[in-house]
Amino acid sequence: MAPEISVNTINVSEKSHQSPSRRAYVTFLAGNGDYVKGVVGLAKGLRKVKSANPLVVAMLPDVPEEHREI
Repeated sequence: MAPEISVNTINVSEKSHQSPSRRAYVTFLAGNGDYVKGVVGLAKGLRKVKSANPLVVAMLPDVPEEHREI
């Protein structure tokens, strides 16, 4: 049985779409495999290039606590 995922819908106007403060890099993290290494690498890469946009990581319920704390 798949986990229940809530969905929020956001209406984005053309003006807010162009605003740099409304942009982010978004990735998903699932399970207890090595995917966390990819997320850490992505975060380090964005810091290295001094990205103006934040990284948002959406974690599914099956991500272990030790991976959530990284």
